[in-house]
Amino acid sequence: MSAELQIWKPNKKINNLLSTLHIQL
Repeated sequence: MSAELQIWKPNKKINNLLSTLHIQL
């Protein structure tokens, strides 16, 4: 799981965008 967290940190912007899309949906 640590590997996924390391990948998720640099992609935090993408994660925020996905969250915004989910809120809009």
